[in-house]
Amino acid sequence: MREYWLHKYIQGNSQRLGFRRLEGPFDTGPDFKGVFAGRKVLVEAELSYQSYISHGHPKDWADILIVASLDPAPIEFREKLPGTIINVDPQQVLEWSRPLREEYRTKMVEGRKQVIAQFPQAEVQDVLSHTDRMRPEKLRSLGYELMFSPWESLAKELATLYMYYVSLSPDIQIARHYSIDKEVGWESVTIDEDEEMDYWLNVAFAVASQFKIRPSVTTVTPIDGLYHRLMTDGKLNADALKELEAVIAFIDSCECEDTF
Repeated sequence: MREYWLHKYIQGNSQRLGFRRLEGPFDTGPDFKGVFAGRKVLVEAELSYQSYISHGHPKDWADILIVASLDPAPIEFREKLPGTIINVDPQQVLEWSRPLREEYRTKMVEGRKQVIAQFPQAEVQDVLSHTDRMRPEKLRSLGYELMFSPWESLAKELATLYMYYVSLSPDIQIARHYSIDKEVGWESVTIDEDEEMDYWLNVAFAVASQFKIRPSVTTVTPIDGLYHRLMTDGKLNADALKELEAVIAFIDSCECEDTF
């Protein structure tokens, strides 16, 4: 059971639990505040006694602890818990919240379906469909991240491979915006850091289009393979450099910003 449903139960049964003018739950501080036995109190709600302690709450964090347990507080915890403890039956909380949970689950399922349908790539849809507990807004963020990530990876791999290739071949034309200095290595010379990835993403799109590479969440491209060989061995052999040669020549020949 999530603590969220315990909060809902407390809201819906505040008078039965002995509270008047109960407010909350709040995002910061104790979960609720209200009036209990004629005095103003602060209230914390937890699924277990251990949770109150593991969340770092001191004894005086709240005046009352509402805990989803019918068991008495363990002796070793009692000095660390608020003086007043209200026990509620977790099974009763689950039974009371069942209609709310079913309604919530239905909305979640429909919302997730709508989000997943927004992404046309089958592999992105497959990944998203296996994140059962993720809410629609988080699912949408993950979808955009999955769409962008393969292209970002391709851009970084191309930049690294280009740097390596050019460092071995000083007579190669340097792609626009970049230069090689024997002391400091590869560096951007006309664009700032914020624009650097945008530049290489344009390069990535251009290279992918020219060589019919389709970066994806689940498959490895030839560029991926070259990059991992370089990262593993620290160098590329003659055959690998030959594979890269056409890509490097294309990068050097195109105006990547104008390609799309």
